[in-house]
Amino acid sequence: MDRFHGHIVRRLAAMFVLIAGPFLWGWSGPSQNNAMLQIWAQPIGVTVPQVSPRQGIKEEPSEDVAVESPLQVAAGADATGTEGQYLFSCNVSGGTEPFSFQWDLGDGTTTDQSSYYYHSYAGPGTYHWHLQVTDTTGATASAGGTIRYMLPLSIAASASPDWGTSPLTVSFVAQVVGGSTPYTVQWDFGDGSPVATGTPSEHTYVAAWLYGWKVHVIDGDGAEAITEGTISVGIPVIAAVSASAKPPYGLTVSGQGFSQGCSILINGIAVPKTVFRSFTTLIGKGGHNLHNMLPPGESVAVQVLDPVVGLPSQPYAFTP
Repeated sequence: MDRFHGHIVRRLAAMFVLIAGPFLWGWSGPSQNNAMLQIWAQPIGVTVPQVSPRQGIKEEPSEDVAVESPLQVAAGADATGTEGQYLFSCNVSGGTEPFSFQWDLGDGTTTDQSSYYYHSYAGPGTYHWHLQVTDTTGATASAGGTIRYMLPLSIAASASPDWGTSPLTVSFVAQVVGGSTPYTVQWDFGDGSPVATGTPSEHTYVAAWLYGWKVHVIDGDGAEAITEGTISVGIPVIAAVSASAKPPYGLTVSGQGFSQGCSILINGIAVPKTVFRSFTTLIGKGGHNLHNMLPPGESVAVQVLDPVVGLPSQPYAFTP
């Protein structure tokens, strides 16, 4: 076809305009009214036609022109499994090689290493990292992200006092480390009372017993940690045990809450004789019979039985 809007085309030129995609190919002649456009969604090689100066249009092959895609980069950071260490990597598309890389890892560390880089952060925190890629023509592209480096969630707790006569009021304190805020702390005091929340907490035990308490923490991401302990109410508590290896054989039990009439038990069996020395010390006697209850090199469970409440202490592992 040699006419557009009733005008004969004497000369037709080719013009390429590169944008971020899709790409625009525009034809223009003496009049702006005869422009024709062709759009490609992907980079492509196109042929620029030649036009004769005579009336009419005659196309003749010329050269191929490569339409390059713009420089783009996608990047990310993944934990390696080593505490505080991350692998930074990226994928570059478009642009013209070779590429240069500039990493800013958010803790004052910068590097011009290649498309991947290992980095270890000194401590927990929130770090904003950034990458800029430059190609050989000077075109740039960038990517970035945020790392939340956290220690594993853990909880430590204490109860004071952990022994006494009833009623016994105990203060509980928990310390949470790691994980993400906010934390939810829940206390189970082991006596059937409702669960309490928050730290510190306080609870009163009214009956003699050996209570097992537990504290449970849940962090902002749903991670959980638990620790536990015991409270002896009206029950003796053993702190240390020692035995003499030569006649006359004897066993010394140290602790709290001992009283007249308490009995020393070894593997649930009472020693031949228990002597009350003080509220903190008991002596077991029995000569060779006692010695036979303490085989050398073998672990035994030592307890103290309270005659009033009729409950034994928590077993204490002892190896003669």
